[in-house]
Parts: sequence; structure tokens; C-alpha cells
Amino acid sequence: MENNESSVGTKELNDQYNGDGIGELSGLPKRDLFRISEVASYFSVSERTIRLWIEHKLIDPIEQVRGTIWVPRTSIIKFRLKARSS
Repeated sequence: MENNESSVGTKELNDQYNGDGIGELSGLPKRDLFRISEVASYFSVSERTIRLWIEHKLIDPIEQVRGTIWVPRTSIIKFRLKARSS
């Protein structure tokens, strides 16, 4: 499994996310990896939109051998933080 994540872990990002007063990731299960369909549902967008965000490197995925694409929780948090600071 290839991991495109930086050395910052989920706990550190969760602490930063909650520490900024942005709030919790409500509606997102407490897991480390999510399918594209789950991320699309969380953001209320289509799976195609999530694939475009991945293509444009707005979200960093992890790809498994059989081509299944997973999105790490840390990537979702980073995306939310970027969106809030824009």
C-alpha cells in the first residue's frame, strides 16, 4: 500500500483541527480510511467531484494493489483546514 501522507499523524491533525475552534469532523466515522463514496457523502458532493479533487491534488489518496482508492482521515482534515483558511 502506498501512502502519500506526510509525517503528521491523525492524532496531531485532529488536535490541530479541534484546537483551531473549527469543531469536530461531525458525520465522519472515527476511522483512518474512507472510500471515495463515503468522502463524497461527507462533503455532499458526487464521487466524480472527489475524484477530481484527487486528480488536482486537493486530497491525497492511498491506493491499494487492486486499484481501490482510499482517502485517509488526515487528508480530509487537511482539506477542511485549507478550505477554512482560504
